[in-house]
Amino acid sequence: LISRPTQIFRVEVAVEPQNILDWLAGQESETLLFWSDREGRFQIGGVGVADSISLSDLRTDELFGYLAARLTPRHKSLRYLGGICFDPQNADEDWKDFGCCQFWLPRFELLKIGRETFFACNVVMKAKEDVRRLIQQIQEDLEALRGTFSGESPQLPRLKKRTDRPDLKSWLKSVQEVLVLLEKGPLEKLVLARKSDLRLDKALRPLAFLHEIQKATN
Repeated sequence: LISRPTQIFRVEVAVEPQNILDWLAGQESETLLFWSDREGRFQIGGVGVADSISLSDLRTDELFGYLAARLTPRHKSLRYLGGICFDPQNADEDWKDFGCCQFWLPRFELLKIGRETFFACNVVMKAKEDVRRLIQQIQEDLEALRGTFSGESPQLPRLKKRTDRPDLKSWLKSVQEVLVLLEKGPLEKLVLARKSDLRLDKALRPLAFLHEIQKATN
């Protein structure tokens, strides 16, 4: 469902620099969000949800209209984090719970822009909102925030088995078929994709995985 906020208020203050993934690792919220550009100059860590978008049928005009109405110059750092299923009509079973798209506006954020770091709180005022109850809930959520995790990152699980679909032989065959098509003339659009199933010896902790990606790319 798409909620209909009437107003979005954002409070943003400068704070001391810190590792955003370490900050997220210290939190106990059910919802943790992270986004980073390739260079790591712009990063967002989110805790909790102030607003959300969920669509079972992808109506891009409605989705982009909703986002455009809220991403205004008044709040230059305001971001909805999420994504869109590439092919909703032929989505894999693993995408069933995700739907066509999911986007979240974090309740609290730790935001890195270049060499500066900010802490932010997003407040969505809906029609007939109980303002006192909303403020009380935000205060409780704020008090529940914890400091930066200072322990060692847990080790990643070991890979026990990998299954590619299609397998290498079928994949190479598809690539050759595409090359033949390209030789015949330009194509309007072409997508080749495959799925890899990884079986691990224990559950994967997402933040630990992101830590390893960050170390490998920095």
